[in-house]
Amino acid sequence: MRFRNTTILAILLIFFFTCCAQQKNNKTQLLVAKEFKAKIEATANKQIIDVRTPEEFAGGSIADAVNIDFNNNSFETEIQKLDKSKSIFVYCKAGGRSKEASEILQKNGFKVVYNLKGGVMSWTNNNFPLVFLDKASEKENVGLDQLSIEEFGKITKSNTIVVIDFFAVWCGPCKRLSPMLEQFSKEYGNKIKVVKIDVDKNPLIAQYFRIESIPLLLFYKDGKLVNQVMGLPEKVELKSELEKLVK
Repeated sequence: MRFRNTTILAILLIFFFTCCAQQKNNKTQLLVAKEFKAKIEATANKQIIDVRTPEEFAGGSIADAVNIDFNNNSFETEIQKLDKSKSIFVYCKAGGRSKEASEILQKNGFKVVYNLKGGVMSWTNNNFPLVFLDKASEKENVGLDQLSIEEFGKITKSNTIVVIDFFAVWCGPCKRLSPMLEQFSKEYGNKIKVVKIDVDKNPLIAQYFRIESIPLLLFYKDGKLVNQVMGLPEKVELKSELEKLVK
């Protein structure tokens, strides 16, 4: 009886350490754009998945990427069609969705997963090319409400205090930030001017400022950049920044 219990315990221990070893091996490697591109080029049998929405994918993607929308309920079903023995490269717009997607891939047995830090925004900031589904999509992307640097400069000088809000319609934190900005805009009236700039519709501006994460707030006073806040600030933090400017 004692021998049998010892045998069972030994089997359980072996199973436990085997699982731990597998989990340890299944790690996502977070790579900056240059490393991500170099790794793609050096990998023969690779799979590249773009976890953005189909609309985002149509606006330009990394060559050879397959679109599997992370927010679609079929995401986990679709990734089962991929080859778990091959390296997989994952990216989104700014890195948030691809991080979560990478974790799901690991849990589903994908051993070699590479995640693009900063997503497509980082990719284009390094002047790496995107491919388009067709020529019409490429033309649409190039002429999509782009602000020139000169036009942006005029905006920052259009008021004594200007707050630039870089956002995107798909960005959750941006949506939570928007009502705060609206409230403070009403509260301060003519003292400040809040300008929202969609990074998807203004890729040239996003690239000029090398934006890799949103939301991003830029604070201008008398035409000069005096501060910036990356990410979703607390309401008290945002009010404090505005108070400094209006004094």
